[in-house]
Amino acid sequence: KVALITGRASGMGLAVAQTLAPKGWTVHLLDFIRDASLAAEQSLASSKFHQVDVTSYESLSEAFKRVFLQHGRLDFVFANAGIVERDNFYDTPNTDDVPPEPNQKTLDVNLNSVVNQSYLALHYFRRSPHKGENASLVMTASVGGLYPSQYCPIYSASKAGVLHFMRSIAFHYHHYLFIVSCCVL
Repeated sequence: KVALITGRASGMGLAVAQTLAPKGWTVHLLDFIRDASLAAEQSLASSKFHQVDVTSYESLSEAFKRVFLQHGRLDFVFANAGIVERDNFYDTPNTDDVPPEPNQKTLDVNLNSVVNQSYLALHYFRRSPHKGENASLVMTASVGGLYPSQYCPIYSASKAGVLHFMRSIAFHYHHYLFIVSCCVL
């Protein structure tokens, strides 16, 4: 079986990779952080690291395509890449002019990339020999998506978006016998 995991340099992505690899899965690890990712790759049997910018559809789609062409199947996608905003949303510059646009990176990584990964997962699950039956898509959300945080409102919005996106597509994916779920921590 073939797994594709984003945001796996540490934390949950790495833990899932460490669980699947000893069970005979081929695990493809997608992350932006090269050094930590290569170290993790070397510690896991049957794993391959791909340096990917999850905010770029082109970068993501190339990685999905490479994995599928190499194995002819895709069984599991863990859309796990995520960040917390670093800017203070409430701290606007003291200017009479229009303030700069708020930082959208958190939305791009946490929500938009999950939408793109889900779209690509559906595409390649359907083209696998199993036609997607029992294929699994797992997204990482957060308690911050259930209970808003005034300290990181963009993060909370992104994770609430992941939860509602998962709920929105789960029924459709169910018709293809795909398993769609969300990990809320």
